[in-house]
Amino acid sequence: MKYLLLMWTKDVPEGQDYAEGFGGDADYQAWMDFEARVREGGAYLDSGELEPVRSAVMVQPSLAGPEPREQPDPTAGTLHISGFYLVDVPELAGALAIAESMPLYGSVEVRPLVDYGASGWDAETSEPATP
Repeated sequence: MKYLLLMWTKDVPEGQDYAEGFGGDADYQAWMDFEARVREGGAYLDSGELEPVRSAVMVQPSLAGPEPREQPDPTAGTLHISGFYLVDVPELAGALAIAESMPLYGSVEVRPLVDYGASGWDAETSEPATP
């Protein structure tokens, strides 16, 4: 089963990225070691670090008109998604074990991805699967 591990942290000061803002080289090495363990365990599918939240633009699409309205981030001062890991493990316990071993200053949200094949939908066509 695929799980998305969303890393929630506080934003970092202007001019720093998350690694610089939360410990520098020692933390970078801890992350490299963590990722090596996840890869060696065969669960790793993908990962990424997001730019600090000040670079984000919140868009609220509207059915009333063709133009979305862009707004500054309304969540300023709260926790933000700073990155993610996508893993494939047999059950939730495996995803939780990976999340608990992250060298993170914040929280990790663990969410299963919908398996459209198992739910009777064809992921390629977005139509009900045919027997």
